[in-house]
Order: sequence, then C-alpha cells, then structure tokens
Amino acid sequence: DLYPTLKLTEKALHLATEAHAGVYRKNSKELYIEHPKRVAKATEEVLKHINLPSGVRNDTVIAAAYAHDVLEDCQPYGYWIDRIQNELGADVLKLALELYNPSKNLAKSTPRTIKRSVDAKHYLNASFPARIIKMIDRTDNLNDMNAETFDLGFLALYATESVHLLSALLNTNIESEIVALHRYLLPEYLKAV
Repeated sequence: DLYPTLKLTEKALHLATEAHAGVYRKNSKELYIEHPKRVAKATEEVLKHINLPSGVRNDTVIAAAYAHDVLEDCQPYGYWIDRIQNELGADVLKLALELYNPSKNLAKSTPRTIKRSVDAKHYLNASFPARIIKMIDRTDNLNDMNAETFDLGFLALYATESVHLLSALLNTNIESEIVALHRYLLPEYLKAV
C-alpha cells in the first residue's frame, strides 16, 4: 500500500491521477483526471440521497468512480488490476471490472453498433452501484462534448447510443433502485442527451 494513512477515496484519487498522468480529454485541453474527479464528486452527491445495498460502502463506490476508466484506458491492464486490488481492495476492483466495457475486447474492425450492443447487454446485469457510476460517467461525457470540439455527426451518434444504453442502466425491478435512478440520475442524464 503506497498510501497507508490516506482514506480509501484519497488513495483512489492518487491511483487515478497516476494512471491518467499527462493524458488529456479527447478534443480538449483539459487533463483527463478532471473527468474521474467530476464523476466521483457527483457520485458522492448522489450517495447522500440513496441507500446502497447492504454491505456496500459509500467510500467503495466513490473510489470506484475515481478508478472507473483506469482498466479501460490505461495499460498494461494486468498491472492496473493488481494495483487496484492491492491499494483499493477487492470491492473497488469488482466495481471497476463491472465498469469496463467488454466491447474493448472485440476486434477493432467490429462495427460500432455491435460494440455498443455488447456493452448494453453487459450493463443489464451490472450492480446498482456500477449503474450509478456509469450513468454519472455518461452524463459527464455528454456534458463535456460540444459542437466546437466534436463533429456533429459523432455528437448525434453518441447521444443516440446514450439513449439506448439508458434502458440497460435503468433495468431493475427493485423499487428503491427505480426511485433513486429516476429521481437523482435520470433528469441530468436526459438533460445531457
């Protein structure tokens, strides 16, 4: 453990900052780490209003929000799995793995529609905490895009994909989850689309 005296969320911020060091957001002058910071902050705010399943701790979910793109965007994959496991623990790693889009494992030549379908199917079975983080992540991505820095065709495609992903993210028949997702996450998500 590189930071034995830090809280879990602080450790997660350090790890994500190291993993994304020197990387900028696509079509932006903003350092990439600002995105996980916003996702973690929004996750922390949402968690003030909802109840997580028994045994799931808020700091675990917030730590996973910081680390949500590490496995997807940083290489080598195995190195970061070990780092998350050793520094943030098995529960954070489990969430980070749930937030990994399985389409990343498909051939680059796989059509985008197939990739997004694979990802949507993956999120049908994701845990409630993973779906919370993913909705916040997607909302932040949508809010970060604009016609000055992205092609309008791509913006329309990403918004359409976001609408399709939404049905998977809202897939639950647990009343408390339905209320939480619709009250605290859906309005911002739809506003961003």
